[in-house]
Amino acid sequence: MAPEVNVDRARDAGLVILLLAGAATYLWLAVDWAAHPAEDAAMLMRYARHWAAGEGIVWNVGEPPVDGATDFGFLAVVALLARLGLPLEAATRVPLFWEPGFCSRTR
Repeated sequence: MAPEVNVDRARDAGLVILLLAGAATYLWLAVDWAAHPAEDAAMLMRYARHWAAGEGIVWNVGEPPVDGATDFGFLAVVALLARLGLPLEAATRVPLFWEPGFCSRTR
């Protein structure tokens, strides 16, 4: 039975690599990395920058948290990517690839 398990793992690993390569290719081709973020994204970048730096979801560092972030999921993804070291503008573009036309090269 051991050889069958190794074949299954190798096939699964190959499929994962293929899926990741496909996703990376799609991102490379579909996202216009030179596009400027929209107004809401620019505002969320400020919240994400502060959150990624450990200051919380605040507009101004040192002030109490505010409820001004309109898209928490987007904010969380951008803050996480920024915390992992991706430049803030690039981090802002990554979660937008699923929004048709936002950063699309086909506009």
